[in-house]
Amino acid sequence: RRVWKLRHIPRAPGGLPLFGQALTLATVTPWDIMTTWWQENHTIVRFNIFNKQMVVIADPAHLKSIWQSNIKCYSKDKEFAYGPFLPLLGTGLVTSEGELWKKQRLMVSSVFRIEILDEIVGMAKRAVNRLCSKLDKHRESGEPIDIEVEFRQLTLQVIGEALLSLSAEECDAVFPELYLP
Repeated sequence: RRVWKLRHIPRAPGGLPLFGQALTLATVTPWDIMTTWWQENHTIVRFNIFNKQMVVIADPAHLKSIWQSNIKCYSKDKEFAYGPFLPLLGTGLVTSEGELWKKQRLMVSSVFRIEILDEIVGMAKRAVNRLCSKLDKHRESGEPIDIEVEFRQLTLQVIGEALLSLSAEECDAVFPELYLP
């Protein structure tokens, strides 16, 4: 049924039966190839990965239609698209839907300021620099490091600073108890 609804959306070039564009996406940077696809197909294109239909949208009018007008007609593909990231993302705003999403969106919107977009790059850069310093110090020990945990911590530091004005140290003290496995 879903394939029938998507039939009018241009297809990405290439692809193999069953695999679809999976091999293409595995051999190049996915964001770059997706950008090429939608630029060639006027801001919207569909592709297939293991018989799972995906759509790339870069047209603000289409996105507005989805997010504001027709949100109930769409769902997030948590199993396939978010599956590997669920331990990091949890059941927050990115992965939730329906009433839970609305509740979380309202909670965040009271804190979220549009000006934060100008500041977020600097916050992320500081967090990356802290992680790089930590990794440089750790390299001398020759011991392995759980990079997944480090990336989660980095993400929570940026979120904590952006939304709650917490320092990195405060984020490191509070968030692991709440969000890390």
